[in-house]
Parts: sequence; structure tokens; C-alpha cells
Amino acid sequence: MPSHGLQDMMGVAAGTAMAFLIVWCVVDYSRLLAYRGSGLSSAVILLLLVMAAEIACLFPCSGLSCDLNVYREWAFRLAQRGPALFYAPGYEYHWEYPPASMYPLWVAGVAGRLLHLSRTPLRLLIQIPPVVTNVLLAETLFVFLRKSGFSRAKCWTGTVVIALNPALLFDTVIWGQSDAIVTLLMWLAALFVLESKYELGAALAAVALLTKPHALLLIPLLALWALWHARPARWATAMIVFLAAIMIVTAPFQGSHPLDWLPRFYLRSLQSFRETSVNAFNFMALTGGLRQPDATVLIMGLSYFDLGILLSSCALMLSFYLLWRSRTPRMLMLAIFIALFGNFLFAPRMHERYLYPALVFFVPAILDSPFLTGAFVLITINWLFNLDYVFNALRTTQYLLPHDPIAMISSAFNVLGFGAIATYIAFADFITTESFATTDMIHDHSVAID
Repeated sequence: MPSHGLQDMMGVAAGTAMAFLIVWCVVDYSRLLAYRGSGLSSAVILLLLVMAAEIACLFPCSGLSCDLNVYREWAFRLAQRGPALFYAPGYEYHWEYPPASMYPLWVAGVAGRLLHLSRTPLRLLIQIPPVVTNVLLAETLFVFLRKSGFSRAKCWTGTVVIALNPALLFDTVIWGQSDAIVTLLMWLAALFVLESKYELGAALAAVALLTKPHALLLIPLLALWALWHARPARWATAMIVFLAAIMIVTAPFQGSHPLDWLPRFYLRSLQSFRETSVNAFNFMALTGGLRQPDATVLIMGLSYFDLGILLSSCALMLSFYLLWRSRTPRMLMLAIFIALFGNFLFAPRMHERYLYPALVFFVPAILDSPFLTGAFVLITINWLFNLDYVFNALRTTQYLLPHDPIAMISSAFNVLGFGAIATYIAFADFITTESFATTDMIHDHSVAID
């Protein structure tokens, strides 16, 4: 590894700490079910087989070349320059992802340089981490459902729904994207906040935010839960851990940048892709067209950008209201889903892949509701169509027509689906009752989960 001094060593330490945090949290969360008869061993064996099959599928599935070429370039730049010199001088944004996203690429780049890896092996090193994190998502979902009192059949159903979900697999295996990583971090943050381990939840939320910006939607909902359930001293310690995690992860990338480079980086990143919809089949695509300037005035001085921000903020407020009405673990998951799905539908500059986290948080709510189960299936199919349609367009014409008829139908379906789901959640009986136990109700291995 080329030497760049202290910040390279800091980067190795920070990356190791991040990896340890994720592995330790998965193990710690799962250890309560580490006994015969829990079903966890069978789930782990199945998921390992699924992971092996997915990795094998990476060989013939070459991904979207334009995206993976960018990842390779970032990986080699990190290996050559180190984290301190990775980002451009000052706080300029040149399409790079935030710092936490770069650690797996740094490992791949260093391995590629040391082992003189060709194009395909390096691509595999880049694509394997999202596959692994998708399996960890399914494993921790199984544990969550078992702890929550679901029957074994429903636990297996939820696990398979994530592990073998065609849309999630398309994102990670076929496309070669990394949305599973930020989703795992967001998911673990929610799980540990529900277990009253607020400091760990804060650390995971900070790393998630430093992986991709849309994790920001998770933080106010988790903070609201902590305000209701934790003492003020825990608020302070969680905030300290949150800020410390941000400092540790970003310190290796500081270099000669000004101290405020990270906020400026995020602000600049939000100014990229100034378009109504970056191929997400959503409300902004339906009203303004795909990849059209979002500064275009719609009515009375209101631009498409302003409209999108207003509507996505309303969706976030709806999630707050739903959680305020029913302060239960189930509603926390549903509120996060509403915030993420609403942001996907209404926010401007939205990419087609950003529905990934929303689907994961939706799963715990669908297992005892036929309506929500049907909605989940239809949304999954529609999102898979969105991914496949855009994937094939990017491999050929590069851009879809602004008002592509098929894309508009898909966009309208998503909008109607959101309205139906939000209405159902707001008025269904479970708004004031909890159909499954909280994790605090299970204290030892003798509890009968079945």
C-alpha cells in the first residue's frame, strides 16, 4: 500500500473499526437466539447457500459497466493516493460518494494493485460486499421477527422475502450497486434503538449517513423514539457518539481540506443532477418528465424542485404523525417506510435505485396483513420493472424519453400505491394496537416464541 502517512494509518484504523462495528452488532443482536430450537442455525445455513449462489452469479453478470468503471477508478485512486488526497481540493463535489462508501473500494483497490488483478476479479471484489450485506439484512430480519413473536413460518417468509427478493437481487447482482450497505446500516441502527442501545444506534446511523445522504431521513424518526423512551442523559451520550463516529470515519479524508469541507461536500452533492427525476418512476417523473430541469417554473413561481421538496416534507411529517399516534416498534418500521417511500416518490433528483431501504423496512409489517402483503408484492414488481427498464436503456440509448408512456404508467402506479398504503396505515386497527411483542419482552432462551 502506498504510504501517505498518518492519515493512511487513521484510515486503516477507521475502516477496521467500521467493519468490527457491523460484525459485532450483527453477532450481538443475534446471540439471544444462539440456542438449539431457535431456527437461527438453519436460517444461517440457508443464507450462506444463498450468498454462495449470488456470488457465483456475479461471474456471468458483469453489471452496468459505466457505474462499475467509476467504482474501479475510485478504488485505484484510493489505492494510489490514499484517503487524504482522494477528494478534490477544497470541498468541490465531483460525483464521488461520501467517505464511508469509500472504505470497501479502498480495500478492493489496494488488493487490485498488490495482486495485479485483472478487470473481472477487481469487479468481484467491488460487488461482493453488497451481496454479503444483503445476507446480513436477511439474517437480522429473521432474528428481529423471532424476537418479536412471529411464528416460525412467518419468520422464514420474511427472511426469504429479503434474501431472494428479485428487485433487491437485481440491484446488487445484476446492476452491481451498493444500496444494500447503507440499508444494512440503517436497519441495524433502528434495531439497536428499539433495544434501547441508543449509543450503538447513533454510531450506526452516523456511518449510514456517511455512506449515502438519504439515510438522513432515518435520523429524526430514531431521535423522536429516543426522546420518548430514553432519559436525557442517554440523549447526550448518543449525540456524543454520533458526532464522534462522524469524526472518526471522516478524519482520514480530511487532508488539507477546510474544517467545514464535509457539510459543503453534502451541499454540493445535493446540487448535482438538477433534474425532476433521475430515472425514478415517481410523482416528479409523472408531472415534470424524466431528467428535465427541476428549476422549471410550474405555477405561481413554484418550481418542480420546490414542489418536490414540499411534498417529500409532507410525507416525512406524515411519518412523524403516524409514529406519534402509535408509539410501537411496528409503527416505527412503518413510519420509516413511509418517509423513505415518500421521499422516493416526491423528492426531486431521485435515482431509480433508492427504493431499496424502504422495501426492507416494509417487510415486518406485511406478514400479518394481506393488504400490505399484496401492496409489497406489487411495489416490488413495479420497482423491479423500473430497474430493468432503466438498466437496459442505459446500456443502449442512455436516456429515456421525458414522458415515456410505459414509465408514466409505472410512475402513476407508484403514486397510487403510496396513497393506498398511507390511507390503510392511518385508518387500520393496528394504529392503536401492537400485534407483536417488543424485543424487551424476550429475556431468555426459555421464552416460547412459537
